[in-house]
Amino acid sequence: MGCFYGFKLHLICNERGEVLNFMITRSDAEDCRHLKYKSL
Repeated sequence: MGCFYGFKLHLICNERGEVLNFMITRSDAEDCRHLKYKSL
């Protein structure tokens, strides 16, 4: 097989749909680990 390069975008939005904060992680990274140690 080949390699896949990609990213995940995590957004925090308010009730009006405005972006309050964001984080970009690698696609093969575990979500819980990044979100636990880095405060959004």
